[in-house]
Amino acid sequence: MFQNVPPLGMCTPEQSMWHDDLRSTHPLLRGFELGIVTQVIYMHYALSYLGIISWMFGHLI
Repeated sequence: MFQNVPPLGMCTPEQSMWHDDLRSTHPLLRGFELGIVTQVIYMHYALSYLGIISWMFGHLI
């Protein structure tokens, strides 16, 4: 999903290929990246959920 985003600045194709190889061969790095993505998604859902609840309370009061 986030394949086209260069990690921390621009990368040459060789560096990005090496980065992809390292990420695919090293399961900890892959799990770390997936953990960041899921944390961002959960934060987004939690914030939208809180926004809906506060909006409903604002209309009830």
